[in-house]
Amino acid sequence: MDSFALPAPLMLDEKTLQTLLQLASAQDTPDAKRVRAQVLLAFAGGVRISAIADQFQVHRTRAVRIIRQAQDMGILASLQERRGRNSRPKIPMASIQWLLAVADCPPSHHGYSRRTWTAADLLDFGRTQGPRLGHPALAELSQNQVYRYFSRFGRPFARRGAQGKDTRKANPVEPGRTQAAG
Repeated sequence: MDSFALPAPLMLDEKTLQTLLQLASAQDTPDAKRVRAQVLLAFAGGVRISAIADQFQVHRTRAVRIIRQAQDMGILASLQERRGRNSRPKIPMASIQWLLAVADCPPSHHGYSRRTWTAADLLDFGRTQGPRLGHPALAELSQNQVYRYFSRFGRPFARRGAQGKDTRKANPVEPGRTQAAG
């Protein structure tokens, strides 16, 4: 579809129309979903895209994207929340507290050759050891989440070694195991 071509008109059946009306007017509907429903209702009612953008205070390209997604995916399917750049995987507080407890003891207790944790070391440890030790949500942990969670609790990180060298061991020792002499 050409980026400058107007989207084809939306045809709503009675069930879809009732669902969109309910979502557009419900106060407990998330804002993004309510705006998508309102944009689709307005476009199906024959309102021009520029008027829709002005009325709902969205950019014109966003209104077009909402309409095209509805045409490509189906109207109700396009309203579902999808994981995108603004959504983050939810990490349970128990997993965050476990990682905070790990950060309280030195990394050398977990096989790393540092005296203090770096964000990268803690991220690596959380991703590799967390799921194995009963915290599967930590497999999806991002570096931004590590910074965000730990900045709340006032835990700064050490910087990497001199000239940006990584001083971590290649294979950290798993907790509870001793390193074999050799």
